[in-house]
Amino acid sequence: MTSPLSPTATTIVTFRELVRRLTGSSADSEELPVNTTSKLFLKAFPHGGLTGPRWSPYTNQGTAGMRNLESDTPVQTPPTTAMETPRPIVVRDVWQDNLEQEFSEIARALHHHRFVALDTEFPGHVFPAPCRNHSKLSPAENYLSMKRNVDATKIIQLGLALCDANGDSCLVWQFNFRDFNKETDLFNPDSITLLERQGIDFQKNREMGINSVDFARLIVNSGLLRNPTITWATFHGAYDFGYSIKILIGRELPFDLMKFMGLVVHFFGYRVFDIKNMIRMCDGLYGGLEKVAKALGVDRVAGSCHQAGSDSLLTLHTIMKLKNVRFFGKFLIEFQLVLYGLEVDRTRLLTAPKFPKIIYVMHPGNCCLSIPYCLQPIKCGPRVFQGSYGGYYV
Repeated sequence: MTSPLSPTATTIVTFRELVRRLTGSSADSEELPVNTTSKLFLKAFPHGGLTGPRWSPYTNQGTAGMRNLESDTPVQTPPTTAMETPRPIVVRDVWQDNLEQEFSEIARALHHHRFVALDTEFPGHVFPAPCRNHSKLSPAENYLSMKRNVDATKIIQLGLALCDANGDSCLVWQFNFRDFNKETDLFNPDSITLLERQGIDFQKNREMGINSVDFARLIVNSGLLRNPTITWATFHGAYDFGYSIKILIGRELPFDLMKFMGLVVHFFGYRVFDIKNMIRMCDGLYGGLEKVAKALGVDRVAGSCHQAGSDSLLTLHTIMKLKNVRFFGKFLIEFQLVLYGLEVDRTRLLTAPKFPKIIYVMHPGNCCLSIPYCLQPIKCGPRVFQGSYGGYYV
């Protein structure tokens, strides 16, 4: 039998009924001594109500539902609301028909989402590197191997994941390109089989995919590029930046590694971080993205592996967890602008003056892009006209 003062008793009684139960007398017919109320209060609240939870004999919900002891009227308290369940993260697929609309959404999101993770899917390595172990090759050799593959193949997907400074409110976009043609373009058969197994429909990409020229025009106008407030994250990001820059400049990558890194700075700024490089300083962290994420306790919450949108989101969650767990919530400047396998003298990039001259390249489709004048191709056309702002039009 439950005591009338037990916290599990939920029956609501009046004050006089409580008096009758505690004193064993009839509260309606007997005169109560002056100090009866004080004795009853101390019996119900042995600590005088000054310490411990403020439990009420009328309910097991703390002080909610307490009655006014003078009027026997329940005190109305606002109902407690349950915590809202966080909405699941959805990877937004982008095709040619919704490309402009989705870039408009990205431009609006940039007001509060300043951390961006980048990932790409491509047809694999068609020209194997001289050595499978990247650490045994010089940065220049790694770059030439990457350049050779990027120049010879075409991008399939590009993923962008955005979040705020706390790693919350994540937004993910997956751009599906039409450039790659399985019937005519070079590819690694094992890579294409893996991508098909993960759900990429190459025929749909050819029919509904994005024209990379339109992508370049819209991403330049979105506010993502040349924005010093944005921090970029990748995992082993040489190829991710390689394909991105190839799209942006509309031509093959430069032969010189320093010129390539100059393009990275030109378009993406100085706040560029590669997780693969950062984990060199972390004991127990090694391997690919999935293995590093698992070691940090990061789960894939949307999509499947080897799809650019899902991988970019996992990259974003991993670098935020890595920052908080291993680097005290800070992005260390020593990791800035160091892409794994393409390590260069960062002081030359950080202290180099801005490119004094700019070339404005007119893509088909009236897309005007600016690239450093020093990267002018050997054959750039019969005439080069100086622009009104110190640039050069090709």
